[in-house]
Amino acid sequence: MARKTLPLSDKEIKNAKPKEKEYKLFDGGGLYLVVQPNGSKGWRLKYLFHGTEKRISLGTYPAVSLADAREKREELKKLVKSGINPSEERKAVKEQVRLEQAKSANTFENIALEFLEKQKLRLGEKTYQKKEGRFKNHIFGPIGSKNIDEIKIQDILDIIRPIEAKGQNETAHRVLNLINQVYQYGLTVGRVAHNIAADINPRLALDPIVVKHMPTIVDPNVIKLFLQGIDRYGGTLAVKTALQLMPYVALRPANIRSAEWKEFDFDKKIWRIPGEKIKMGSDHYIPLTDSMINIVKTMKPLTGQGRYVFCTQTKGKDHPLSENTLTKGIRTVLKNENIDADMVSHGARSMFSTLAYEHFQDHKMISEVIERQLDHRERNKVKDAYNHAEYLNERRILMQWWSDYLDRLKQENA
Repeated sequence: MARKTLPLSDKEIKNAKPKEKEYKLFDGGGLYLVVQPNGSKGWRLKYLFHGTEKRISLGTYPAVSLADAREKREELKKLVKSGINPSEERKAVKEQVRLEQAKSANTFENIALEFLEKQKLRLGEKTYQKKEGRFKNHIFGPIGSKNIDEIKIQDILDIIRPIEAKGQNETAHRVLNLINQVYQYGLTVGRVAHNIAADINPRLALDPIVVKHMPTIVDPNVIKLFLQGIDRYGGTLAVKTALQLMPYVALRPANIRSAEWKEFDFDKKIWRIPGEKIKMGSDHYIPLTDSMINIVKTMKPLTGQGRYVFCTQTKGKDHPLSENTLTKGIRTVLKNENIDADMVSHGARSMFSTLAYEHFQDHKMISEVIERQLDHRERNKVKDAYNHAEYLNERRILMQWWSDYLDRLKQENA
């Protein structure tokens, strides 16, 4: 037979003296008093929730009397009986209070939450969750409660440094970009006087992004040699021209190899790749610059009467370049130019992504514009349509910057 716990009395609690180690006085029903070596006394409640033992604090004695503690015990037992975990309920209440307090002041977190809410309709669910996660995991803790106008550059760098210390350089760049977006939003709605995040040059203050996936080139001096080497490439015109176009458009290799003349509108400066050719299943638009158009038009006399822009020499105009042709061409260029680097055709996308993020100060385009240009998006047709209308002009600016950047490199000491 289980031993019955005798209820505590006020006198017993009042007379309980501290000992060398903490000890407990039980009142029954899971309620007990913890007496600490320093003499403080605190109420605890032990309960079972879905078969797991839990504990929750009910306050200190004598601020919470024996009668008060018993009343709280009964209230919490009712919650457990109704399927509510008191500990989680308390955390939820605290979180709600914290959010309400953030909204009552011009804090970074308050403005960031407003910004996130505005983004909800524009972003896919996964993208939204990633942004929200970066705020909660990296940003809100250090600066969320601070007045946005009182945040210093060092406060932001103190967020970035631990991320870099873990080798997560790309995350560090994305977090800085996200902070920058909040300040841009705050400026737009009149909630902040100055965008302090824009004063941080990521190329100087942050470690460069380390590309761990597709082999690529990100050193400007090597890119220059590579671009100049493509112009000296001695293979077929189709391969040479496809290689010339590849760095500029940052497309998946298959989309370059299978490019069709009907997809290009040179007057509107748009290359529309139909959804059936795209990994994400929706039409993808590439804003064209004069440099890109001139490269594509090089093929017009040779293949302009056929279907594909870049055709094989052996199979004719109805057959695009084969799968490994571009990667072989790249490695031929690297070998011929004595460039000590490796790159595959897919690496042109990594090159663009890495440098676009590192050169944010030059083009001022947010991460969504970069990711959209890379066709990184979710399968949501409504949001796809919205984002296309939202970002096409921004992507024109981004791709013009990128095209000019490559042109300048190629012309150096040519």
